[in-house]
This record gives sequence, C-alpha cells and structure tokens, in this order.
Amino acid sequence: MNLIYRFLLSASPQRISLKTLIFILFFNFLNDFAHSAVIASIVFMGNQTITDTELTKTMDTKRYSHFDPDLFSSDLQNLKSIYQSHTSLSVGIDYQIKNCAVDTVCIVIQISELPWIKKIVVKGINIGWADSLLALWKSKPNQTFESEKFSDDLSLLKKLLEIRTNQKTSVNFNIEGDQEKILTVAVNKSVPPSVRLKGQAHFSNQKILDNFMDVSGDQAVDSLIQNQISQLSTAYYENGFLNVKIGVQKLGLLEDTLEIMITESPRFLINQIFFKGDVIFPELQLQKNIGLAPEDPFIPSQLKQGIENIIQLYENHGFPFVQVQMINLEKKENKVSMILEINQGRKTTIGEIQIHSSGFTKPSVFLREIRLKQGTLYSQFQIDQIPKRLLRLPYVEKIEDIRVDLLQTNQQARLVIQLQEAKANLMEGNLGYLPSEAGQPAQWNGLLNFSFLNLLGSGRGLTIHWIKESSARTILEIKYEEPWVFNWAMHIGGESQLEISDTAYFYSQLKLYSRFPFSDDLSSTLSLTRSKMNPRLFALDSLIAWSMGTEIDLDHRNDRWNPSSGFFLQSAFFYSLKNNYASSPNESVRILQRLQETSFHIQVENFYAAGPFHTFAILANLKLLETPKQILHLTEKFKLGGNNSVRGYREAQYDGHHIGWMNLEYRYRLGKISRIFLFVDLGGFERFILNAQQRPVIERDYLFGYGTGFRYQSGLGIWGLDYGLGKGDHWNEGKIHLSLKNLF
Repeated sequence: MNLIYRFLLSASPQRISLKTLIFILFFNFLNDFAHSAVIASIVFMGNQTITDTELTKTMDTKRYSHFDPDLFSSDLQNLKSIYQSHTSLSVGIDYQIKNCAVDTVCIVIQISELPWIKKIVVKGINIGWADSLLALWKSKPNQTFESEKFSDDLSLLKKLLEIRTNQKTSVNFNIEGDQEKILTVAVNKSVPPSVRLKGQAHFSNQKILDNFMDVSGDQAVDSLIQNQISQLSTAYYENGFLNVKIGVQKLGLLEDTLEIMITESPRFLINQIFFKGDVIFPELQLQKNIGLAPEDPFIPSQLKQGIENIIQLYENHGFPFVQVQMINLEKKENKVSMILEINQGRKTTIGEIQIHSSGFTKPSVFLREIRLKQGTLYSQFQIDQIPKRLLRLPYVEKIEDIRVDLLQTNQQARLVIQLQEAKANLMEGNLGYLPSEAGQPAQWNGLLNFSFLNLLGSGRGLTIHWIKESSARTILEIKYEEPWVFNWAMHIGGESQLEISDTAYFYSQLKLYSRFPFSDDLSSTLSLTRSKMNPRLFALDSLIAWSMGTEIDLDHRNDRWNPSSGFFLQSAFFYSLKNNYASSPNESVRILQRLQETSFHIQVENFYAAGPFHTFAILANLKLLETPKQILHLTEKFKLGGNNSVRGYREAQYDGHHIGWMNLEYRYRLGKISRIFLFVDLGGFERFILNAQQRPVIERDYLFGYGTGFRYQSGLGIWGLDYGLGKGDHWNEGKIHLSLKNLF
C-alpha cells in the first residue's frame, strides 16, 4: 500500500490542516506520475573506480522501463555494497530525478568516492621486513585512506625500528595524488651505512671506500649507489680490467650495510700495436708518442692521449687534417692487439697571413712577433702560441679570433688574426708624503713617467722618467728601444741617466744594450755602461767607470699588469773597471785609484692563485757589490726604502753595498687591473761607515714595514694608494704614496 495512504489512515482529521492535505495530495500525484513514467536515461557522475557499464549491469532499474521508487531505492543500497565488496571503499551516493518530456524521467546518480590507497612504498629497510610491517598496518592498499590510521601506522613503524635496531630513526613520508593515494615512507638512519668489500685486489680498500663516502643517511638510494658503481667500474676499466664485474647488495634490517662484490678478472696487457696508412714517421717515433709498449697494461685513457700525440705530431709538420682511428681491436686471453690507421690528409703551408687590428699599428709589427712566415709548413703548435706571443706586447689588449681558411690552390691555408689594440702610451704621476722624524721636517717627493710603448705604430719604445727623491736630489732618465733590428730577433736600446744633488755632485750614466728573446718566456741582455760622477765638493771622490753586464729574464706570469699566477726571474752580473780620483788629505790634488768591481742582482716574483679573486705574492730582491773600496759614494751604493722596496720608510732612506728585501702581499682582485692588498715588507743592508776615529767599520740593520693599499682602474686612469708603517712607527707616522697611471 502506498505510504501516503497509510499516513492518512493513521492520522486523525483534527491533526491535518488544509494546507498539509493539499501538499500530500500534490506529492501523491507526482509520485503516481513518476511511478507510471518511463526512464529515458540513467547517468552516473563522479565514479572513477567502477565504470558506468559495470554499475548499470548491477541495477534492476533499467532504461526505458517504468520508474519504481522502491526498486530504485534498493538499487542505491546495492551500489554501496558493490563498492564495498569490489574496492573496500566507502562512497556517498546522491541522486536527482528530472522530468525530461511527457511521461519520461531522467535519472542522475552522483557518486562521491572517498580517497583510497593505491600503493604503499617503504624505503630504507629490508624488503622482507617491510612486507611483514605492512601486514600490521591499519592502512592497506585498495582501502579508504584515513589520515589518523596512517599516523598511527607511522608511530608503530618508528617504535618497532627503535626496538629492533636500538638506535634513533626518523621517518619521512610523502603522499601523492588526490583521489588515488600513493604513500611513500622513507626511513632515515642516524649513522651512515658501513661498506663491506669482497673480491678486490688491485685497488686498496680505502680507495674503494672513498668512492662510496657520499652514500650515507637518506642519500643511500639506488640511483646514487649505481652512480658510484659506474665510477668504480670506469676506474677499473681505465686500469686495464676490461671484464670487471661489480655488484652491490644491501644487508641488515635498515639496509645499513652495503656489500660490494668485485670480480676483477685478468688485467689486459698490450700485445702489439700496428700502424697502417700514411706512416711518414719512423714507427719507433710513433710508438714513443703512443706511450704504450708490449706487456704494458692496457690503459684506454693513455691510448687516447697517445692518439692525440700522433695527431699533434702530424699537425705540427704540415698536416692539419690528419685523422687517426682504431680499425681493429683483438682480445686474446688477456692480451690486446690493435691496428691504428693514419690518414694524413693534404699537406698544407701558410699561404697568406692577414692581421686585422683596431688600431694604427703596422701589420709587419705583429707579423714579426708571431714568428710565422708565408710559405712555411702549417704547425698547430706555432698557431697555438700566437695569443701568448701577441698578448705580451703592451699595445695588444686581446685576441678576438684566430682562424685558418683553406685556399683552393696549391694546398695552402690563410691564417687570419683579429685583435684589439690597447692604449700604448702611459703617463704616471706619483706623490709621496713623508712626515717629520728625527729632527727632519716633513717632505714631499714625486715621480713623473712618460712611456710611449708603440711610437707611430712601429713597436718602438721611449720612456722619460723624472724622480724627486728629496728636496736636494733629482733624477732624470731617458730610455729608447729599437725592436727587431734588421728583422732579427734582437732589440737594441740605450739609456741615459742624470742625477743631481744641489750642493754635492753631478752624476751621469749612459748605457747601450742588446736584448735577445730566445723564446716566448726567456730572453738575455748584453750591456755596456759608462758612468761619471763630478763632485761639487772637493772632499768627495770623482770617478769614471766602464761596466759590462749580462742579464737573463724568465717570465711565466699570466698577466703583466695584475698577475694572479706564475713567476718571474731576473738575474744579472756586471763587471766594472773604475778610475776613482780620491781627494788627498791636503785637498790640493786627487789620487788616481784603478778598481775592479763585480756586482750581482737577482729578482724573483711568485704568484699563487687561491681561487678566482685571491692571490698571494712573494717578491724577493738581492743586490751584492764586491769592491776593494770601502767608503762608497752615494751613487755607487744600492738604495733601500720607499715604495719600490721596503714600504713604510723614506725613499732611498738607507743604502749599502749589500742589500736585500722581500715583499709579502695578499691581493684581492677587483678586476683585470683593480685590486686591494695587505703587505708585509722585510729588508736589510750592509755598508761601511766611518767611526769616531774615522776608521771604516761595517754597519748592518734590518727593516720591517707593513700596511695596505689599492689599485683602481677608472676613466681617468689607474689610481694607486699605499700606506706603510715602518718599525716602531705610530699609526699617524705612516708614509703615503699616491699614484695615477693614465693610458692614452
């Protein structure tokens, strides 16, 4: 019987109002209409686990049948049961019945599937124990995901691990997906895993263990372990173990022991290397370049380097397109034999050399510096040396491009060099302030330097140097150099120096020299010098001296302005014949003394790079003069103190026949030229002085200076500032040297 009629029969008339009666009758009309209506469509929404077709098959309510509310209600209960039995998931079901047309209805069933667990992955513990652990969990695959249950499962895992391992562990988890959850649980060990080795013999245990140092804690993942195995396999292969086998097994509850099993197999040795094709060099020379002889271990990297050596050998003898390849590799027992085929390509000479520069320097100036001529055989080594040779010139800023173009005729090549010229004229000013000390008033000294390093684009050099060391002493120097005389690797130059002391003397020096560059880094210089000193006081000796000298320079610095690595060595030896006209006691005549003197100079500079910006510099100088004369004139002695020796002292404050100093600097590079630095300077001297009895005695002393400074390149030029303190100086007694170098 219809539920509406049951309600009307059971209710008393007094309890039913007219409004309620009208609603009940209207609802009953709709119910009767729906009961008699035909179902036009049944649409499912929200279902993901079970398809529409499968759900439709389980329902008694069918499309094109009359709608029965009781039957439809029963079908909804069946849908919930089907989800529970098929997926163990709980779902929410709602529906909507719409009037589609006359006597027809459309049914929409909305299914709300709750999130469910698709997969559970446990990392960091033994797989067998992980399966046993999952059996104890409340959260299981293909069941509804509940965060409280999952949290309880993680707590259970942590407690069991601490009980079984007696160590603290942490557990991380990751949940992926919105509806279908993938739970990933990672167990992190508090200590790195231990490594157990089996089967190795060639490498030491420590070398192999070092290869696995990064495999620790939560990083002990399969991809990282496989990467370490790959590196170890490569190391074995590069040492001739071509058939090595390496396996890794994780042991222990927490997989905290890695057992590395190594099967090395016999080490392969070289049996024979044969050469085929364009063999224009003796086979013994080719074997030497390969670097592998019979019975040597087969080292693939050494073989690769040997092939590169042969390619370079051919390239440096006119074959820039040579190819060397292995066409056969035969393994027999533990021996390797191979055939290397050489295809030399066409023989090539340098047909043209083109130099494109941004300045006005003549191309012939650059051509003589690269030391390559048209018609010479192609040499890759010589071409690789071009940047180094050109960048040593003060008027070359950078090499923009070097390329070799093939010409269609006569098997020739065109060498094209594109470079950017630097400003080669230098004007330098230096101003120094010396505070008052020991009764001497405060003083200013200065320096002016004009250097023309590329006169009229010819490579010639002219330098004019003016120094004001003190209020009474002035020095003027002029230097000129003519490079590549007669197109030979020989540079000839001259220097003239005038030194004037207002009240004491007039000193002049003329020097001629010839410099021979033997290589890009090594050069030698021969010199002849005439010196003359005219005293303005009769008490001073006058002298005329001739000296011959030889000098050797070795320059391996990576930059001429602001080196960060490399070294520089300069040593010089001089032999002098001197006519010394000493004043007599009655100051009426001078006594001629003929003297023979020798002197030795050495300068060493070392630069150590400690990263891209940090440089440590050690600079040392030693000057020794051996002479029978004890009391020397100021112009005969070496000067010590000032900005170019021991900073923190006056310019040329000390002198002696033996002097030496060392500069220790830490430099922080701000740019190609700019830097800031800290310095410590050490120095010492030895000289003869007259005691109270006017007898010569030796005086020795040691200097110590320290301070800071900077060099900064600006649009105006290169600014320099040095502030130095000498031994025992107060902070306000420091010596200041300010300089400006302008390139134009």
